[in-house]
Amino acid sequence: MIRAVLLALALSGCTVVGHVKVDDCPPMKVVEHHVSVGAMLEQCYTPLPLWMKAIGSFPFACASLRFQEQRCDIYVVANSDDVFLEHERLHCACYDHVGSTGIKDAITRWRAGK
Repeated sequence: MIRAVLLALALSGCTVVGHVKVDDCPPMKVVEHHVSVGAMLEQCYTPLPLWMKAIGSFPFACASLRFQEQRCDIYVVANSDDVFLEHERLHCACYDHVGSTGIKDAITRWRAGK
């Protein structure tokens, strides 16, 4: 029951809005880290936008795209539902949330600094 509630809460956020592919994405090596809740939070909570922290948002996983290394690290709690991992894999493949330009902006900054 608790798992169903957590999954419903997660799906009510960014996974429902859909994704859009960002053009000009470099190929990325994806490395998946299946870790404890504490280890995931060490990687995922700090980059969470302040407004999301203010409303009590809690990450279940995250993707860290490092274009200069052509590497994307996914941090997900071990034994969590595959929906979280698949969502982060989309970010590693340069899919932004619909209405967001976070990944597109990061690629633009990276290309400008090359």
